[in-house]
Order: sequence, then C-alpha cells, then structure tokens
Amino acid sequence: MDAFRSLPNRVCNLYESLFPNQGIFLSLLIFLSVAGNILVCIAIYTDRGLRRIGNLFLASLAIADMLVAAAVMTFAGVNDLLGYWVFGEQFCDTWVACDVMCSTASILNLCAISLDRYIHIKDPLRYGRWVTRRVAIITIAMIWLLAALVSFLPISLGLHRPDEEALATQRPPRYPTCALVLTPTYAVVSSCISFILPCIVMISIYCR
Repeated sequence: MDAFRSLPNRVCNLYESLFPNQGIFLSLLIFLSVAGNILVCIAIYTDRGLRRIGNLFLASLAIADMLVAAAVMTFAGVNDLLGYWVFGEQFCDTWVACDVMCSTASILNLCAISLDRYIHIKDPLRYGRWVTRRVAIITIAMIWLLAALVSFLPISLGLHRPDEEALATQRPPRYPTCALVLTPTYAVVSSCISFILPCIVMISIYCR
C-alpha cells in the first residue's frame, strides 16, 4: 500500500517529459476512436438506407470498439504515461475484465458480420427469412453475454489467477502494476473462444 502513497521523483519527471507529446497523441487517438464509432451508430440510426438488419452487427461492433477506446485505452494510456497503476487494485480487475469483454465482443461481432454477408450472398432469396431483426438482436445479445461470461465471471471470481505458490516465485513489482496474469487453463479457453474459433470461422467463410 505504501507504493500507492509515495511515488519516486524519477517517475514523476518521466511523466512530465512524456505527457506533452504522448499524452496529446493518445488523447487524440481516443477521441477519434470514440467519435468515429459514434458517427457510425448515428449514421445507421438516421439513414434509412443503412437500416438493414445486417448493419445491426456493425452497430454492435462500433459500440464494442467505442468501449475499448473510452474504457480501456484511456486507463491504459494513463498507466503507460505514469509508468505505474494509479487507480487501485480493485479497479484493476474491473478494467482487465472490461478489456477482455470488449475485445471478445469485437471479434465475435466481426464473425457475425462475415456470417451475415455469407448468407446474404450465398442464398439472397432466403436471407430475409433466416436473418430477421429478432434473430439479429438475439445473436448480438448472445455475443455480449458470452463476452461477459468469458471476462467478468472468471476474473471476478479469481479463477484466472495462478495459485499463490506460482506467484510467490515471481519477484514483486517495485511500483503498483495492473497486469493480466493467467492460469494456463483460462488462457487456452479464453483464447479459443475470443480469438481462435472466430478466426477459423471467418477464414472458412471468406475462403468459400
């Protein structure tokens, strides 16, 4: 806890020297990411030509990317600029879970978009019968539910952390940090659900 209260002068000096350049760049990047995805959602909502069912997945993808920029990149930028984690230990797990959830939702939405386009091209006559607004909304809800189950549930229960004996062999950090330390089981399961399986599906679809 003392590390959270007292900070070395060299870290503060490093922050002061880097912030004018990197801080402005990161702030601009986050602003453009949030604003761009908001504009995508507004365009889909206001333009009748874009109100097709398939674009619901695009709106869900924009929301996921917007949350990555606003809720993940913001705190990651501050952490990188300061050189230590300033937001406390409890918020660290929440931030990490949010990162995993939004990244998973983003990849799963990309998978849904590719599947939607495949059905639309492969069988356009039956597309309207198979891909209805209700089906799209249920699919998006399942995407976000699965992303939350992969992230917030195991991380909040501490199932992602290695046992104390494994952590005891590691050298404790000098300054407060927030890093995702995973058990091999959680790393494999999370990687399969969040990345490997969706990528296999997308590659298979686009290769046809």
